[in-house]
Amino acid sequence: MERCYQTAIVILLMMTMPLTEAVAATTAPSAGYAATIKIGKGRERVILLGCKDGRVLYRQPDAPPQAMAAFALKDISGAKIKLPYDRQGISKALSKGNWQAAATTLFRAVRPAVSLLQIRNNDLVPLALRSGTYLMRAGSLKAQGGWTKPARERAASEYKAAYAMLMNVSACTWSSRAPKAKLNAVICLVMMDRIEEAERLLDTVPEHTRDDDSYGLYHLAKAYVQLAKEDPHAAMASAVESVAYETKDLDTFPAALLISAKCYEDLGNWHRARDVYYEVGRLFKKTVWATQAIRRLKFIVAEGHTAQDEQARINKVFFGVEEDMNAKVAEFLGGKKPNADQAQKKEKKKK
Repeated sequence: MERCYQTAIVILLMMTMPLTEAVAATTAPSAGYAATIKIGKGRERVILLGCKDGRVLYRQPDAPPQAMAAFALKDISGAKIKLPYDRQGISKALSKGNWQAAATTLFRAVRPAVSLLQIRNNDLVPLALRSGTYLMRAGSLKAQGGWTKPARERAASEYKAAYAMLMNVSACTWSSRAPKAKLNAVICLVMMDRIEEAERLLDTVPEHTRDDDSYGLYHLAKAYVQLAKEDPHAAMASAVESVAYETKDLDTFPAALLISAKCYEDLGNWHRARDVYYEVGRLFKKTVWATQAIRRLKFIVAEGHTAQDEQARINKVFFGVEEDMNAKVAEFLGGKKPNADQAQKKEKKKK
């Protein structure tokens, strides 16, 4: 009797769905995903095929591919889904700092299963969020940490894909990861030069308190929007708030430091920008943030923006003592120790 009911549902679905959509629903993904779903008070092992119009399409594990059936989405309260992906390949790419390869590999695995994110309490959300953030990092490297139009255009495809993935995660309002996904989506919009959309999306996020897990990220997203609107003073305040109170997300802290350095650049305070970029490069070695910081540090040095000493030296931001930061930066970038003249100069200053 149950099998007849399932067959009837399949026929009804095929009649009511346009041909192209029916084909997509039955063939994407090609073999489906083995899963254990919670429905009512029980659990059932099925092959999930996708979600559409409030229905979850599936087949029994031992049924032929064409024997598709459907549950009402609202009747499923949880799902553990086996998503095959190249863990070793991703790990290898990350160990080499190849975010493009890691992002592409994970995105290709997650994208066909995106519709299944509609199921409440599914376990795909963490992977989907990772996919979005990996794409953002790949995009930031492609843009070389730049905010110019050409830099953003280089990374447009990565940020576009990341935005789409993150918005799907943000729709999982039952998940604690949804706010983080939406705030990262705001950053993606900024980097796609869709500033007004970014501002509107940020306005839909409730004001965060310092007890919220995404407090630092919330202010980082605000800083991105404010900087894009050419308000470096407001952006700096938001970045400082993010840096000062971010304790739960390692990604946010260095990103906020980079934004603060960019604000210093826009304000013409090249020495402070140099100092912050130097610290990011030094503290977060072999990371996407260090790569961006070093590129900007090389630019500042090449342009001679910090060649002249400051009138009032404030090199106590990170070190607490006065030091020759130009010499430290030169050593950091070139792997060389300060020459004798520099060492003598420093010694005279100490006396």
